[in-house]
Amino acid sequence: MSEETRVETCGPIEFIGVALYGDPKSDPSDGAWSLFGEVADEASISRVGKDIYGLRIYPPEFPGKLEWSYMACLPREPEMDLPIRMVAKTLPGCKYAVQRAAGGVMGIDDAIMNLYQDYIPNNGLQVAMPVDFEKYCNVTDHEKVPDVIEVWVPVKHA
Repeated sequence: MSEETRVETCGPIEFIGVALYGDPKSDPSDGAWSLFGEVADEASISRVGKDIYGLRIYPPEFPGKLEWSYMACLPREPEMDLPIRMVAKTLPGCKYAVQRAAGGVMGIDDAIMNLYQDYIPNNGLQVAMPVDFEKYCNVTDHEKVPDVIEVWVPVKHA
């Protein structure tokens, strides 16, 4: 898996979308995507031909409680208003370890584990911010998950 991994510089990037809180008993991602689609449609925001993102934000107590927020989102385009039911989150420019999720959605967890447990510590890197995201590349249909999904983890040299 690690031979597919790369380090890429990205940002700053402002995401707009909907965010939900998650705990060990529930994964907020499904609900966030459903709400995101509803709100994006209300605001006439097309996702076709664009990359969309699933941003995980980890609070300080994450290691003990496994609680996080998940934001289904897309990059804010210039001159785009922020719809009333969406929030914005800006990530600063940073280097990212990037791993393609083999097998699509079902491969996201494996890609995350590979990055955090293998690639980052074995390449003299450490996590730079308490976030990561999956990037759904080039959406062609609102009802279909794209073929290419990547996991991005912000990194810096140890």
